[in-house]
Amino acid sequence: MNRTLFRRFCEVLTMQGGLKKTRNVDVDEMVYVFLRTISHNEKNRTLQVNLRRSGETIHRSIHRVLKAVIRLNNQFMKKPVPIPENETNSRWKHFKVKSEAVKTEYNFWNAAHDTPFVECLLDLTERGLITNGNCKNGVFREIQRMMEKKVPDCGLKSKPTIQNRYKKLKHWYHSTVLMRNQSGFGWDVQKECVSADNAVWDVFLEVCYFSYFDLYTKQKGLVELQW
Repeated sequence: MNRTLFRRFCEVLTMQGGLKKTRNVDVDEMVYVFLRTISHNEKNRTLQVNLRRSGETIHRSIHRVLKAVIRLNNQFMKKPVPIPENETNSRWKHFKVKSEAVKTEYNFWNAAHDTPFVECLLDLTERGLITNGNCKNGVFREIQRMMEKKVPDCGLKSKPTIQNRYKKLKHWYHSTVLMRNQSGFGWDVQKECVSADNAVWDVFLEVCYFSYFDLYTKQKGLVELQW
């Protein structure tokens, strides 16, 4: 890409894609980082060294340009046209598929599934299939069968739906126990959630800005979490 084309690309992203410069990074540099990443598979660490920028700055620049490109999808991205059934071109006729063959039905998790799901977990814990948060082989398939009995026609699959929900609940549990073990945190019986003063939250979020497990990693020798 020559300089003229690069400048034109930056103008299109700015005027039509809504890309704006930040306090520390210009549009040209953000576009340069984006192009180096997608075209040359440049690593974040390499760009940090070459541009003397932090990894967070590189990451944010790529995503800002990517969002601007997505806004221009109607202008630069051609919508796919389905291949007709009577296609005679030898190049494309082999790609014809029936819609029923590729149709996939996704069943999403909702709040009504949590209560029977926890009941299944407690039952499997009593049976010894879940110990200390570790699941034995076939546990998620067993949960799928149990959920089908408790919630007929739920359509939840062991992977990835049930397995992802288990990981999320386990993450929330550890986060809750972690906060309860810190001074200043209490439990709101009515709302059934962790409660604390604003000052306590400010200190806690400052220490655990990205994740509650940052603090858990620092204190894992002092805090004993039991599943």
